[in-house]
Amino acid sequence: MARSRHRTNWYARIVIPHDLRYAYAQRREIRKTLYTPCKVTARRRAMLLWLAYQQVFESPRNGHAEEALPLTGMPWSHWRLHPLVKG
Repeated sequence: MARSRHRTNWYARIVIPHDLRYAYAQRREIRKTLYTPCKVTARRRAMLLWLAYQQVFESPRNGHAEEALPLTGMPWSHWRLHPLVKG
């Protein structure tokens, strides 16, 4: 996890495995906002996000269609819409 330079929201950093970087334009990591300034909430969201990406990273390795994970529309997209989350 990392914090924005303005010290507002936390970000998750997911390292892309070497063997799958070709599907992500040779990027080394994916960085996503967690839409929260709270470190405890950010840790929970980061774990969920990491797990979601690990499942996608395993798909090509298990013989499923090789698709890069879209950078939008993942489980974090509802956090902003949740009534208890400000943002």
